[in-house]
Amino acid sequence: MLKSESIGTYRVFCSDKHTFGTDAVLLAHFAGVQKAKTMCDMGTGCGIVALLALRDNEKLTCTAVDIQPPAIELVFKAVKENSLEKRLFP
Repeated sequence: MLKSESIGTYRVFCSDKHTFGTDAVLLAHFAGVQKAKTMCDMGTGCGIVALLALRDNEKLTCTAVDIQPPAIELVFKAVKENSLEKRLFP
């Protein structure tokens, strides 16, 4: 089942297998990408860490990587729905 949640200006899409919790939100906050230009989110899942980082740093671009195709599908949906084609690359 596909779920959508708002994280400020962006929407993140989750499934029963690819969701997020407090740990992902804390990781995005403490990852130190506020001044970075690029990042790679390895094991992105639904893309929450990447989306939070992009929300908090308007100059950032991110490559999101995951071994599971259903996870990458969720990130592709987020890219399209949030118009992030020039900033988030699954």
